Amino acid sequence: MVRLQSASPERKAKFTIAPNLAVAGDQGLLRVALENLLGNAWKVHRGKPQTVIELGMEQRDREKIYFVRDNGVGSI
Repeated sequence: MVRLQSASPERKAKFTIAPNLAVAGDQGLLRVALENLLGNAWKVHRGKPQTVIELGMEQRDREKIYFVRDNGVGSI
């Protein structure tokens, strides 16, 4: 997220990360996936007064569902 913000320092952004968020997996692949998801969320905010991006997890039944939410194009 620091990379995204430093690339566009004039842009107002709010990043929210759920507390104690953890996941097990290949560190390199997870990094690529997260960079792509955050990069896409960042791109769809061009022209908006503030970018809001949230990284979190929801528990549904016995499954953990991880998400990246934003207020960009296509958001509800």
